[in-house]
Amino acid sequence: MNISMYQKEVLQKYKSNSQRARVLTENWFSSEMYCPCCLNKKIVDYPNNQKASDFFCENCNNDFQLKSSKKPFGKRVVDGEFSTMVSVIQRGDSPNFFVLHYSSDEWVVKSLTMIPKFFVNLSMLEKRKPLSSNARRAGWTGCNFLLDKLPKEGKIPIINQEKIEDKEQVNNIWRKMFFLAIDNCVI
Repeated sequence: MNISMYQKEVLQKYKSNSQRARVLTENWFSSEMYCPCCLNKKIVDYPNNQKASDFFCENCNNDFQLKSSKKPFGKRVVDGEFSTMVSVIQRGDSPNFFVLHYSSDEWVVKSLTMIPKFFVNLSMLEKRKPLSSNARRAGWTGCNFLLDKLPKEGKIPIINQEKIEDKEQVNNIWRKMFFLAIDNCVI
């Protein structure tokens, strides 16, 4: 695993820093990330606009959602549509979440933390105000994912302060929490 996200062609193609960041973080995740559940070497992209998930593991069928920020994550993360997330959680189909903190100066991953799906529940969602009538998607209601509602055990470090954690150790932490899962991965 390499923590560098730098791709000269992406920086040349996109002028907006938010577009650059989205493309670079998703490209990095797709090319560098393994499945922490089964240690499969590759995680695959879903087609764009897949509801509630960005990636999946072809080996164990776990879904993943990636959230990234150039600032360290605080108490909350902006997530998707509120009703979709409520529905996904109620059905027991919540993805595993990854929160990725990166540097936009060096384009490197500073930290990457996994939040296993069995720690995700309705109390962690905060409904946001609907978009105003002047907005392109007027009435659309998003949600925030409340990180401060997570216990320490609900955060599995993959990269911490630019240091890559051992895959086997990450998988062992997952296995220790495995009994909490309703729909768990094949090990």
